[in-house]
Amino acid sequence: MKILSLLLTALLLLSMAALAVDITGNWQVTISSTSPDGTLHTDTGTASLQQKGDVVTGSLGPDEARLMPISEGIIKDNKVIIKVSPRPERTMTFELTLSGDKLVGIATRTGEDRAATVEFVRSVKK
Repeated sequence: MKILSLLLTALLLLSMAALAVDITGNWQVTISSTSPDGTLHTDTGTASLQQKGDVVTGSLGPDEARLMPISEGIIKDNKVIIKVSPRPERTMTFELTLSGDKLVGIATRTGEDRAATVEFVRSVKK
């Protein structure tokens, strides 16, 4: 009975690994925020993500020519946290949830008390 239990546990762990999320790839990014006067701002960008285990690396920026390296990135289950530092004193933190082929969530910047909504859409492979 003990061997059967161990085999079932091993099989469950292997099946969970097979279903593991992989966010490696290129993403189109949309960031939407509302300014204090109520004006809606939308910015677009691009991200190139690489995942190894629970570590996320890569780059993120407004376009291919202005990509910033990810300074910190982690994924656990379907939750992703990515940090980039456009300037030494400023960090942007993206807290995202994987939903199909999208990462959705919020972005915050150091020194600001408001958040923007964010959507990463996986680029179609050519």
